[in-house]
Amino acid sequence: MNLVALCTLQTLLTFHVATPEPVRFGVPLPHKGVARGLRLEDLEGARLQWRLLQERPDPVHGTVWVELLVAGGSGSGRICAGGMGPAPEGGPLCRIETVEQLTPQGVQLRTERWHHACGRSEERTHRLFLRATEHEGEHYRAGEALLDEDADWLRRLQAVALPRSTWERAGLLPPDSGLAARHRTELLAAAEALVELPGRRGAGDYGRSGGIVTNLEYDTALAFLRLHFATGDPAHLVRAWRSARHVLDRDLDRHSGLPHAHGRDHRSARPEPGHAWLRGMLWSGLAAGDDQLVAGARAMAHALAAHPPDGEGEQDRARDHAWPLGELETWLNFADDPACALAADQLADAIVHRFDPALDMLRFGESAVEGPMPLERAWITGGIVLPALRMHLVRNPRESVARVVQRLERALVEQLLRGEPGLPILWHASERGPCGVHRALADPRGWLMLEGLSLPDLRRVLGRAAIRKGLGELPQATDPDLATTFSMLARTRWIWR
Repeated sequence: MNLVALCTLQTLLTFHVATPEPVRFGVPLPHKGVARGLRLEDLEGARLQWRLLQERPDPVHGTVWVELLVAGGSGSGRICAGGMGPAPEGGPLCRIETVEQLTPQGVQLRTERWHHACGRSEERTHRLFLRATEHEGEHYRAGEALLDEDADWLRRLQAVALPRSTWERAGLLPPDSGLAARHRTELLAAAEALVELPGRRGAGDYGRSGGIVTNLEYDTALAFLRLHFATGDPAHLVRAWRSARHVLDRDLDRHSGLPHAHGRDHRSARPEPGHAWLRGMLWSGLAAGDDQLVAGARAMAHALAAHPPDGEGEQDRARDHAWPLGELETWLNFADDPACALAADQLADAIVHRFDPALDMLRFGESAVEGPMPLERAWITGGIVLPALRMHLVRNPRESVARVVQRLERALVEQLLRGEPGLPILWHASERGPCGVHRALADPRGWLMLEGLSLPDLRRVLGRAAIRKGLGELPQATDPDLATTFSMLARTRWIWR
């Protein structure tokens, strides 16, 4: 083997850093290479320190998350296999110090400091308000928290550029075949148009029509992360991190461990398993090297496992089963967790148990309407249920689940390929077939619905002129629900294919 080929095999990551000041960032790398130790190449004068963020490799893609600390050089560099081992508690380039205290005012403080060998330091303080508190002119309820971070802490995230292939290799983004490339311009424009809610209490969150606080519905952090992975623009990573921090610090109910759903205030609606944004929190925490977010994702996974859906009648909803299933499967790709695995298996079983083979649909309480024909919310089936069941099948392949996935997808594709205007997001089901089909034009629910299709079916569907016309040009900056529309679209994988 020649020297060039050997070098190629050993290279695990190429990156660009814009400053010689210390930078820290998380990245998934091939586990077999990481196991041999890491070394830094091509970045003259720079030094490397690293630590593991993940205990075991992703079982599907064979990658493992690490945090890299690079100091003393700027420009393009490579991380190669075969070098130093990890420094989990700090090393010669950076020493970490943590101080905790409880104030007489009922504020739990945790201060973290990173002392770099070059003399620079970073500091951030996390405040958990144990009782209702006024802080800097804003009112925080008991259980809310606030993070004071050094400006350098965020600046370092914007100094590193990684190629899209890094995220594709780890399965966080699909390979780009240009299938939906024409839809991405509007997403980038929408991201620029989104304005966070005012004040420090609103930071990282967005509003929508009717005075509703979104509480990051559909995982706005994940939506910004997809933009970051696809474009390489670290500004989107910072916004993802801010949204994930908002979920953890402002929206989380400390009793159930689940976030409050959207409402008139950050904490006005009750927590629900169908409104838990684990994926954006976990991946933002890993990419930013924020251990608090990773710990928050772990706690949320355990909360989802401990709080199965309990709705009755119209409150018995497919979303409250399928959304937690997808979040738990995301967590199980990251960590071994028997309790979460059992909960995910039970959620998948509960979904499959609702399948009505005579109607080719899932019959939850919410599908019951006056008259003999239940309502199929196809946009939820395609956008939330099918992606979750597919993730489950990767970890726990079972014929009974696979058959239901095939039947649900076939029913959806049959309606999509009928050639009629719009996307069929709702219909009434009968043994003679769907009727009263509601076909939406330029509706984000239709876009989300396509997420459940396999790649061959997605290609067939997008090849139809009626479907392309029905998608419309979304999102639009004038949309009063822009934050929700943006999150529904940008979080999907198919738009980045």
